[in-house]
Amino acid sequence: MAVALAATICFGGSGRFGVKAFGKKAPAAVPASNAVPASIRWTSFQEAMHEAKVTGKPVMVDFSATWCGYCKMLDRQTYADPRVIHALTGWIAARVDVDKQPELAEKYGATSLPSVLFFHSNGQPAAGFQGFVEPNDMLAVLPRALALVSKSTPHAPAHKPASQGQAS
Repeated sequence: MAVALAATICFGGSGRFGVKAFGKKAPAAVPASNAVPASIRWTSFQEAMHEAKVTGKPVMVDFSATWCGYCKMLDRQTYADPRVIHALTGWIAARVDVDKQPELAEKYGATSLPSVLFFHSNGQPAAGFQGFVEPNDMLAVLPRALALVSKSTPHAPAHKPASQGQAS
């Protein structure tokens, strides 16, 4: 029997990340009053980063490969779980096939598959984990990742609102 481990990730100056485990139990069910999409809407890394800049939403990137057994398990078990689908509705979800985009895997240190990284809306990585996680573990990780990406975004440009109705 495989043991799933949820993890937080700390990024170092090298762009690589290290794992720190935690194990809080996630909520057992999605509230009945909330409509759950049928599946996660996946997009490309480039499209996700563009959409994030426009909308201000955080990004979850799944680095995987077609030959990766644990990646397939993550798809079948975790990403198919209605609670996880519901929890990801506020995120932009992107997929990177490491065989087709090895430069992205290298840039973000996705050396073990699957690797899931969470990004600020400005494209800066904030946290992530490596390996298969059960749905309950993913549900424990997502609020922590959201808290990290919701903190002041590093290197975010300062936006000044346009003055309206001011007389010269």
